[in-house]
Amino acid sequence: MTDKLNGCKIFHWSGKDREADTAKLADAIAAIGELFNDDGKIVRLNGAGEKVGVNLADFRDYLTERIAYVKLVARADGKWQREYAPYWCAPQPRIDTSKPGPWPEPDETTPDDKVLDEIYRRELLWRLPRVQS
Repeated sequence: MTDKLNGCKIFHWSGKDREADTAKLADAIAAIGELFNDDGKIVRLNGAGEKVGVNLADFRDYLTERIAYVKLVARADGKWQREYAPYWCAPQPRIDTSKPGPWPEPDETTPDDKVLDEIYRRELLWRLPRVQS
């Protein structure tokens, strides 16, 4: 975590409505304007001005570099400061269903790897500007 935004866009994941939060996060990612729809594939420009495909691992890295959340934390001196941290969409903990329940409810207070996959595979592409030939 850092007290600097470092060029990231702030996004607030409410944790109240997973579907709505997922759609809003996809909107925020698309609004950055660095990803494009190239005939059904997500691409970006590299430093040489060439189109480069974006796979899921690249997309995860992109998200952690471009989108952050902010929280207010107490400092040791009793004052307060903002802290920014990237969304990195960790996997949900696995539940051993061979053991008796009750099992914990999934944590929806932050996006997880399933949200990342949903955005990458279904939600983002149609929001992106199309590549013009």
